[in-house]
Amino acid sequence: MRFCKGLVRKYSLGYDASMVDSGKRWRNAVACALVDGDRVLLQKRDKIPDIFGPGYWGLPGGTVNKSDETFESAVIREFQEETGYLLKNPILLGKYVFFPKRQKTVARIFYEVYDGKQKISCFEGEKMEFRSLEEMSSLKVLPKHTGLAKLAIERSQNDGI
Repeated sequence: MRFCKGLVRKYSLGYDASMVDSGKRWRNAVACALVDGDRVLLQKRDKIPDIFGPGYWGLPGGTVNKSDETFESAVIREFQEETGYLLKNPILLGKYVFFPKRQKTVARIFYEVYDGKQKISCFEGEKMEFRSLEEMSSLKVLPKHTGLAKLAIERSQNDGI
């Protein structure tokens, strides 16, 4: 697995995210920024009150459900369940801690460059769209997701992927 240095400290909100990887008290989540040039795929979340960020735009992803599932396999599974797109080589940007509905959660964020071939569908949420950072500035976006999208675009351009 490839790892982009710097994000853990920047997005850890004062917590050492590496110390909370497992255990019954912490929930693990994954998401992926699919990059297409200067745009990132965003999901407009359903407006269901019981979910995290109803009606917000964010990176597609979800929860790691199985104790034997790796974070890489979880992000591939979640992304395909929500978009129909099969990630080939998601690269870990980093992780951060957040507390949706008082649940202690460690989110691992990945990125990958869009292959331009696979069809993107919307199997969860209201819609899926590639959006630029400029467009994201006028949307209601989940906390940290604009910064993560920007970092994913930068990394994909710097890595020459």
